[in-house]
Amino acid sequence: MTDRGEREKLKNVEPEDMLVVVERMRSVPRCHPRLIFRVRVALCSLFPKLAAGRTERRVNPRGSKAWSPALRLAAGAAIGVLVLLIVFTGLTVASRSTGPGDSLYFLKRASEKLDLAFTWDSVRKARKNLNLADSRLTELDHLIEKRSLDTEKITEAAGDYAARTLAVTRMLRQESGVPAAGEIAKRFDAVKTREQEIEKRLAAAAGPESTLAPATGALVTVTDTSGRRSIGPGNSVFNGRVDGKAEFAFSVDLENREAARGLEARVELDGRTVVVPVFPEAAASQAGQYPSYTAKVEPEASIVRLDKPQLFTLTLTGHDVASAANRQVRLRETTSTGLINGSTGEAGLVTDYYGRCSFTFTKTSTNRVSRITLKVLDGTWSDLGEVMVVGGVKTPEGNTDAGGVVVKSSGPAAGPQRIDFDNGLVHLTAGGTVAGRFINNITRVGMPGKAGPLDDPAVAGEGGVVPAGVKVTGPRLLFANREAAGYEVEYLVPSGNGSLRKTHRVILEQGNAYATINSTLENVGDNARSDNGTGSSLEIVQLQMPAGSQTNVSGRPGGAATIDKPFQVDFDPGRPYAAYNSAGSWVVLACPVDSDIYPDAWTVGDHYIGADVERTALLSAGGRSLTTLIGITEKQNIESLVEKARKGSERPDAAAGEESAGDEGFFVGVAPVYNNLKKGRQHVTLTILKRYQKVFEH
Repeated sequence: MTDRGEREKLKNVEPEDMLVVVERMRSVPRCHPRLIFRVRVALCSLFPKLAAGRTERRVNPRGSKAWSPALRLAAGAAIGVLVLLIVFTGLTVASRSTGPGDSLYFLKRASEKLDLAFTWDSVRKARKNLNLADSRLTELDHLIEKRSLDTEKITEAAGDYAARTLAVTRMLRQESGVPAAGEIAKRFDAVKTREQEIEKRLAAAAGPESTLAPATGALVTVTDTSGRRSIGPGNSVFNGRVDGKAEFAFSVDLENREAARGLEARVELDGRTVVVPVFPEAAASQAGQYPSYTAKVEPEASIVRLDKPQLFTLTLTGHDVASAANRQVRLRETTSTGLINGSTGEAGLVTDYYGRCSFTFTKTSTNRVSRITLKVLDGTWSDLGEVMVVGGVKTPEGNTDAGGVVVKSSGPAAGPQRIDFDNGLVHLTAGGTVAGRFINNITRVGMPGKAGPLDDPAVAGEGGVVPAGVKVTGPRLLFANREAAGYEVEYLVPSGNGSLRKTHRVILEQGNAYATINSTLENVGDNARSDNGTGSSLEIVQLQMPAGSQTNVSGRPGGAATIDKPFQVDFDPGRPYAAYNSAGSWVVLACPVDSDIYPDAWTVGDHYIGADVERTALLSAGGRSLTTLIGITEKQNIESLVEKARKGSERPDAAAGEESAGDEGFFVGVAPVYNNLKKGRQHVTLTILKRYQKVFEH
């Protein structure tokens, strides 16, 4: 039939018949191409040569296959790569919100490293490292919020944070001249500030286990010093290594809970050795208890640095204040691993009105924990038992603390000793034959001149000889650690029917270009008088200077004084200092206004500057103290040094030594804790971490 005939026929078809045809067409199943066909179409669109090859094969009558083997292999490989790319992209996107411990976290870290590897510009790489460091801190922050404080998770994130910040540090050191260095350094400071905040939160939330590095591989020796042979199968000693989880386990057979007091652990790693009581609270629970007295030693140190004297204060408490005052006491170190006031064995002391007395303890060996017992003379000697149990830490040979205080001392423990302190900024010396001289001089690194000598005018005698009746004790070293070192000189001067006790404690702190002197004055005896009946004021200290030196008191230039005509200048709390010129530098004597007392006036002579106080300020019970600072500086920097005096000066004490020792040693945690110990055999696990290496510093 012709096309014309078909058209005519269709014109005659009724509309109802057309609807039937349409319905039949709709009922025919639609064709859905297979995935392989759709992939082929996509590949042919991306790679025209594949499409051309496909067409040629279709029109070639001699070919029996639609694809050649090479084309099939190429297509399969391309499909695999495409699928992997799609999957990898999806997983990478999903991993962006993961954190340590999540299954896709490794993929997140891998993609970050890949991105860094293909970043060649040092500035761009530094910025990316900063972003990643900030990301690690965010992850740690999330762990803290979720209380998911697993050590491995924290170590993983903190370790990469340390690597990122190290890379930025190297860039800033090597390319400090690039224009963007300032902006990167500013961002870096912000990141480091955030690090400190996160580290504090970690320490508060999780303790040392999550902030310190595991002491993996450390050699541990646990000893039962009681002789009960309670460790393992009837042994007194058990050795082993710390595992990858920072744990060391052993078993112990206890007759009772108190039997754990004798357990000690010795840890060795990286040239460091530490000995500590396994259960320090066990020793504390038994310390210093007696029906008539209770004794307490402060600070409650559990570890001190080897061969570094540490200052402690013993407080004796009785049924009333008077019962503990002026008591003779004996402290005895029972293990021969330490010195009390520089002496082995036993040391005798006398408590003051408040039942207190101070002493130094020096740890000499890490073979054993040092154990100190106390006896009190109360008609007969009352034995209070152990009042102090102290471990020790030995650092590697040649290991010095940058910026710390270097101490040299020689002479008997009770003094007089020759003292030499150096904190890298100033060098201080003391000791010698001149009466009343408790600081020989202070010199400043890289600066001419010297500060001192500093004398006690109540003791200075003719020709440098101690006056008759005056008793001198010291100088003697009180304590020495990385942060500070101190020594003390005491003078007992006849006054009226009693005596005036003057004690000068000199301290040099890390990072300070001056020394701090705390001078204490006490009347000893019912009728003691602070000025020996002469004059209305008393000089506490005298700063010696060359005759005719140029002076400056409270910002006002002083006149030329002579030995016959010294003059006084009222003390100005707003400018609490007196100074003189020494070879172009200025020696400054300043008085913090937070002392019990501060000078009423400065006395300026031709060869000295003295700090005077009214004698009536010294007559109340308990005595008084005056704090002074002495240093050497340029004239334009006098005010900055004196700013320390305006704000007051916190006198460092022995407590700083415990922290310093801990920073060099190990943290030793124990489970179960002392209060959960039971009679019989049980397992004990020690967690041992490096205090000298934090997870942020890997």
